Amino acid sequence: MKSILVSLIVSLMATVGLQASETITISTGEWAPYTSQNDPNGKVAETIVREAFKLEGIDVKYSYDG
Repeated sequence: MKSILVSLIVSLMATVGLQASETITISTGEWAPYTSQNDPNGKVAETIVREAFKLEGIDVKYSYDG
């Protein structure tokens, strides 16, 4: 699980480097406790990804599919 999350973050950061936008939208689904639209305590992965991008001055918005 850890390696998948790290791979996702690295991939997203590489992709964002090609964009001029300062905000990206990530599409996700319910997978508590890693992502959750309804549970404020169920956003572990979202928080990690949001903070990583924040260090580079990029805002992250989440869109829930499903």
